[in-house]
Amino acid sequence: MGDDCDAQCRAVGPQRGGAVRDAFHAAWDTPISAFGTRQVLYERFFASDPLTRARVLNVMFLKQEVKQRVLDFLHRDVIED
Repeated sequence: MGDDCDAQCRAVGPQRGGAVRDAFHAAWDTPISAFGTRQVLYERFFASDPLTRARVLNVMFLKQEVKQRVLDFLHRDVIED
C-alpha cells in the first residue's frame, strides 16, 4: 500500500509523507474520532434522518427543466469538422 500512496503523491514533492498522513487522518476523523461521531449524532438529531431529507429535496428540486435540457442535448444535431 505504501508504494501505491507514494505513486499517487509523487507530484506533491519531498513532503509527500505528510500529505499521505494528513489524508489518512482526514479519512479517520469523521467515522472514528469523537468529533466525527458527535457531528453525525448532531446531524441525525437536528436535521432528521437522511431518507426524510432526500424526500424533501426530491420534492423541492425542479426536475422538468433539467429533463428538457438533457433531451435537447440528446436530440441536437452533431456538426463534424
